Amino acid sequence: MLDIKNMRFSFGLEPLTRVEKILLGFFTLLIVGSSIVLTVKFYYSRTIIVPARGGTHIEGALGIPRFINPALAQISDVDRDITRLVYAGLMKYTKEGKLAMDLAEDFSIQDEKIYTFKLRDRIFWHDGELLTADDVIFTIKLIQDPKYASPIRLNWQGVEAEKIDDRTVRFKLQNPYSPFLENTTVGILPKHVWENASPKSFPLAEANLRPIGAGPYKFEKFQKDTSGNIKSYSLKANERYGEKISNLERIVFKFFESEEEAVLALKNGEISSMSFLSGSNSRDLDSLSGVLEVHTFSLPRYFAVFFNQSKSKALKEKEVRQALALATNREEIIDVAAGGKGAPAFGPIIRELLGYNPEVEGKYKFSLEAAKKVLDDAKWLDTNGDGIREKKLPGTQAAVAATSTVKLKGAKKPTPAPVIEPTLLEISLITVQWPELEKTIRVLKEQWEKIGAKVTIYSYTLGEIQQNFIRPREYEALLFGEVLGIDPDPFSFWHSSQKKDPGLNLALYENKTADKLLEEARQTLDSQIRSQKYVLFQNAVSEDIPAIFLYSPLYLYPVSKNVKGIKEGKISDPSWRFSDVTDWYIDTKRVWK
Repeated sequence: MLDIKNMRFSFGLEPLTRVEKILLGFFTLLIVGSSIVLTVKFYYSRTIIVPARGGTHIEGALGIPRFINPALAQISDVDRDITRLVYAGLMKYTKEGKLAMDLAEDFSIQDEKIYTFKLRDRIFWHDGELLTADDVIFTIKLIQDPKYASPIRLNWQGVEAEKIDDRTVRFKLQNPYSPFLENTTVGILPKHVWENASPKSFPLAEANLRPIGAGPYKFEKFQKDTSGNIKSYSLKANERYGEKISNLERIVFKFFESEEEAVLALKNGEISSMSFLSGSNSRDLDSLSGVLEVHTFSLPRYFAVFFNQSKSKALKEKEVRQALALATNREEIIDVAAGGKGAPAFGPIIRELLGYNPEVEGKYKFSLEAAKKVLDDAKWLDTNGDGIREKKLPGTQAAVAATSTVKLKGAKKPTPAPVIEPTLLEISLITVQWPELEKTIRVLKEQWEKIGAKVTIYSYTLGEIQQNFIRPREYEALLFGEVLGIDPDPFSFWHSSQKKDPGLNLALYENKTADKLLEEARQTLDSQIRSQKYVLFQNAVSEDIPAIFLYSPLYLYPVSKNVKGIKEGKISDPSWRFSDVTDWYIDTKRVWK
């Protein structure tokens, strides 16, 4: 009988030895590993990394939010930043400093005074309601109404807003106004939310902190501390915003009382960015260059010292203003106060803007010798040996010459002899309690005292400056900043009609030629003609020296390198750094090419 159990079959394969088993395992692993490597290499060669939805960006900001409302948000940087994310306008700015469509899909201009806008189809508010032309008309009329006290009301004076249909609005201007399109970047308010708000209740309404807009982000929540102050404010991506939904799932704002506190939080990783960083503090972050990137943006703003000649005998004399301009070392100010992050300013229109006149740069180049000579020639002398210059100016009182008590017929009345009073070259200079400006004012004091001026400096809170000094024009010299806009219109800052509050002519400048040039420039859409007018206007200001222009600071935006997609460029105000926020991202994924 065949014993199958004990039977052995041989097919020419002998059992493997231990060494052979090891070699077989090695080559098997090699083949499998090679296959995996080739597969991975193929995958990576045929795919690319792209942004993915998700992630939370935490922004540190100075102050606390009050008015997340485009009609009221212009006073506070915090309010402007959040408003820019929550609301959308007919137009918006790109990082190239150009206007682009936002809520509008098209517009036309007729006779330089009629602007017609067509809205995109099916735009929704954050609460799901449809946005229509009625909302646009409502927003503009509310801003125009003086009872609502909107800071941007002047931008819309003389503009008639008209509804053509549910998706079409028309604006008729009384006179051509070249920068009008910039005004249409204002966020649009939902009529169904605000139509019952009275002027008195408008600034107190809950919707100022729980807003409903149509922008790329919508309100989610805020948290308060035990004192009732808002400490954090959370926004969530709006999934109905245009054709592109933001990559970042959330943007959270955390609020700090000082820049130093925010810098410390950034260093400790508590926040991923700061809404503002002064140039002088930027050097403190050099050690974190591996994890942080400081993005820089050019801004159409400048800092200057504005003179109120009606409050100072010394500053009323052109030679004094000329000498101070020559004694001002802008490069030193930029290095000390702005950490080297800025460009010199020489006039009311800065470099890179329409109509800039480079010829004004050479008129008052820094020279202590030239400054001293101007004062010497004008008889401002150090007569007391204390280093402070003075000049004998005719006084306001008259000394009546002694005359006989007998009045002779035909005798002329004696002419009073003028009293020659010494006037010291003394200047009171004030500014805002802000580190960069306080450093600037100290440098100016040192520079001007080198030519014999006695400079007394003071700093106050922004509220005190606005209420107690700017509004009543109670200052001799004021160090302050002005924002021009990418499409400059210096009218509000330099036309004589703006000398009194609420005008912004801080130098109380009055020049008929300059007035005419400003009026003509804003009434033409021809950029070449506007540029020519602005060049002549700058010549007039440079000749009169109503102010000393110092520098144009860069906007510095430190952000964690985990947040990508941020493009640097030209922005009209800091809130426009969010103009491409839908492209920012933290999370990524791979997709096939």
